[in-house]
Amino acid sequence: MDFPENEYRSRAARAGALMDELGMDAVLVSGDSTAAHNYRYFSGHTPRNFQATSGRPHLLLLTREGGAAACVNVFSEATARLGWVPEIHTYAQPFGHRDALALFERLGVTRGRVGLEAGLDQRVMMPLIELERLEEALPGCAWIDAAPLIWRIRMVKSPAELERLRRAHDINGRALARTFAEAERGMSERQLYDLCSRSLIDAGSNEPPFAQMTISSSVRHRGRGVITPFAGPIEEPLQTGDTVFLDTGAICDGYWGEFGRMAVMGEPTDDQRRGHDLARTLVRRSIEEALRPAITAEQAMRVALEAFAEEGFGNGKLTPYDRFPYFHIGHGLGLQSSEPPLVRLTDDTPLEAGMVLSVEVYVKTPEMQYGSEETVVLTEHGCELLSDPDRGLVTIA
Repeated sequence: MDFPENEYRSRAARAGALMDELGMDAVLVSGDSTAAHNYRYFSGHTPRNFQATSGRPHLLLLTREGGAAACVNVFSEATARLGWVPEIHTYAQPFGHRDALALFERLGVTRGRVGLEAGLDQRVMMPLIELERLEEALPGCAWIDAAPLIWRIRMVKSPAELERLRRAHDINGRALARTFAEAERGMSERQLYDLCSRSLIDAGSNEPPFAQMTISSSVRHRGRGVITPFAGPIEEPLQTGDTVFLDTGAICDGYWGEFGRMAVMGEPTDDQRRGHDLARTLVRRSIEEALRPAITAEQAMRVALEAFAEEGFGNGKLTPYDRFPYFHIGHGLGLQSSEPPLVRLTDDTPLEAGMVLSVEVYVKTPEMQYGSEETVVLTEHGCELLSDPDRGLVTIA
């Protein structure tokens, strides 16, 4: 398991308390070898990684009274039995609804309100036809959305989770520093991307980093008049004066450290410094002035927009933070590289101490989109920085 047993028993107890509050009798979470965030979070068991197969679902049923039972593929049985969940049902492919039904039978759940991963940023990781057959086999159960319960627990990190997140951000910071230190003028995006990938692994990222990494540079729109951020790398060499944005992520025992940094081939110009410094200022002011517990994400966004206007980043100059599609200045971090809450207009999630947020702002100019990003954990008294502070554009000699 990623954590000691008491960490998972605490999560199950919090789930039971919220089931009582929200009128649920049980919650069913799931995962497979492509993704298993909720299953891993509550069970402590990780299905075999990186096989890119969805044919081996894993399920965990939790009851309001504290019961727990897991359904696992036979290849995962040995590791599942090392965990805290007492009831284990195993199956060999193909998975069928009777394998899920076995959990309900073991825990005596034949009626009541059962929560499923049916809402925001949730997926039921089993074939839809088997889920329908499970529902038909349990006519006494009403099936409802468990996302409000799941996210209320997962958004607030425990001390053990924060330790993993600190390590992940340290790994990401060291990898970015090494990448820019070893980069050479004239490298392409692809060469920088590959250098950063190796740096992330060498620094200790214990899962492949490629799912999160994005790269963009001014070479993309030289003579093209377009900006294409957040895309895969291209082969064209960067010339003196070109800027590059590298947004990377490191995983430490499942938890993400994620933030990006910018560099210039050669000494930055005054205009380049101004563009990037504005992004850094907006991030800093958002952290210092907007993010605090006991307000909603939307209220925090409105405070940030006031700071943006004071910096001259308003009156139509905004990337659409103040209108559709309502870009965010912050997103949650944890087992996913982006998860609730989103600090933006239209998100009324209450902010709480223990939430971890990636705070990012982007400023578009005719030449480049400048970005800065920091990760913080909300405390009762403000924010604690988890990322290495952005100290400005890095010069690649």
